Amino acid sequence: MPTYRVVTLSKSGQFEEEDFADASELRRRWEQTGVEEDSYTLRLHGQPIFQGLVGPMSDGPSVVRYETPDAFAAMTEIWAKQRRPRRRRAAPEA
Repeated sequence: MPTYRVVTLSKSGQFEEEDFADASELRRRWEQTGVEEDSYTLRLHGQPIFQGLVGPMSDGPSVVRYETPDAFAAMTEIWAKQRRPRRRRAAPEA
């Protein structure tokens, strides 16, 4: 049984995580609008989709992660700014 994690962005700009033992706890706070059917990650199939949360996403082998839209935007911005090592092309064979 997975742990459900919700990531929010505090007013001070810090990421805060709250874990839930099961999806019923999430349903008390957010309205479920559907279930995941299109994920490439098979273990996410059938996981709930909630109004006002981005997800579900895989966060390790036993955690299903959701993010508030502002946390998602901030994380995406951080991810986009991270410098990635340049790929070297193989030298052409002579």
